[in-house]
Amino acid sequence: MNINRLKEILADENVPNYVFDQITYAVYKQGVTDFNDITTISKDLRLKIIKELGTSSVNSLLKISEQKGKQAHKVLFQLESGEKIESVSMIYRPNAKSFETICVSSQSGCGLGCSFCATGMIGFKQNLTGEEISDQVLYFISRGDKVHSVTFMGMGEPLSNVDNVIDSINTLTNPKYFGFSPRHINVSTVGIIPGLEKLTEVHPQVNIAYSLHSPYSEQRAKIMKVEKAFPFKDVLNVLDEHIKKTNRRVFLGYLLLKGVNDSKQHAIDLTKLIKSRGKKWYLYHVNLIKYHPGPSPTKYVKPDEKSLKTFINILQKNNISYSVRQSFGEEVFAACGQLYGKYSQKRKTN
Repeated sequence: MNINRLKEILADENVPNYVFDQITYAVYKQGVTDFNDITTISKDLRLKIIKELGTSSVNSLLKISEQKGKQAHKVLFQLESGEKIESVSMIYRPNAKSFETICVSSQSGCGLGCSFCATGMIGFKQNLTGEEISDQVLYFISRGDKVHSVTFMGMGEPLSNVDNVIDSINTLTNPKYFGFSPRHINVSTVGIIPGLEKLTEVHPQVNIAYSLHSPYSEQRAKIMKVEKAFPFKDVLNVLDEHIKKTNRRVFLGYLLLKGVNDSKQHAIDLTKLIKSRGKKWYLYHVNLIKYHPGPSPTKYVKPDEKSLKTFINILQKNNISYSVRQSFGEEVFAACGQLYGKYSQKRKTN
């Protein structure tokens, strides 16, 4: 919902401040999806809002289609511009418990071109506004979903659109709107340093997940072009400072690619890299991710179970905190690196 525009309309109508609260309560707490259905305000005001906004829908996104897997529900949205994005509701079941998180997109497409990522094969289309980001969550909540957390790991690089991402987090954490705890918001990044510094200054309690994928700079540059602009050694220095200030854990995403970065030596050198981070090295948590093939072929394949177990054993022996991300939604192209928004993928992988 366009909160700022709504405030302007109400100000022009000289209505009391509590009317705005009535509208936001209906939308964010009661799940009302159409301004016509907000009966706590007058019909004349409803019609005025609809006329000014050009729609009766409280959501800025138009649902085009959806696909459901065993633990994933993927929705294709169209923006007002006509560009498309995908969002995913994911049901995690760790330790016999269950919680729902919404994986949101921050851009349509992505210009960074990571070699394993379906979104990167699309190229950059546009940045999303803060409203368009938070409305992805609003869609699922309006359906009655009990959303526990929000993850910025959909289409696009969040910190290449940091101002709008921060705007959306402001909305997500505002008690009058969604009311999420900052600790239930996760931002995944390839390491855009200016954006990372700005995000951690404004929202230091938000969880940071840094996509590392290799302990070797030269190899990472082949997998992810962004390494040339923002080397992981520089990014880790920023993350070290973040840890010192917040005393909070930082997640290191490590996508396992068979025969590329899943060897015993990779695990050993990843361990050394983490333990070189100073007194609070133990606050780095490795999140192991098994490669998910996208809709277009690449040179990569999933790691085998033997190499995965060897990698894990080395982390365990060195007291490195780690987890293996649950893999689900792959059957509907909803897993990590698979979102492509029905766009044609023409970019050749390196």
